[in-house]
Amino acid sequence: MKQDRGNLSGSYSCNLLFDLIHSEDAELISKDRSDFYKGMPVLTANTFGKGKAWYVSSSADGEFLTDFLSTVCDDAGVHEKDN
Repeated sequence: MKQDRGNLSGSYSCNLLFDLIHSEDAELISKDRSDFYKGMPVLTANTFGKGKAWYVSSSADGEFLTDFLSTVCDDAGVHEKDN
């Protein structure tokens, strides 16, 4: 991670699939730090109007997915309904 964002912090394990992308207008949230993919975007966010699109270019581990979805929900103002 370039910097902590919401519940996303530190490093996560990503493997199996990895798209090689180039971020032009999207905000670069995180990039890979190893071997062939070093420096390639892994997580980007792009705002358009009132919306936001996130792109995850790898199949990430469960810890990342939990932290990512929590961050996206918090960012969008989506909260668990109290019973």
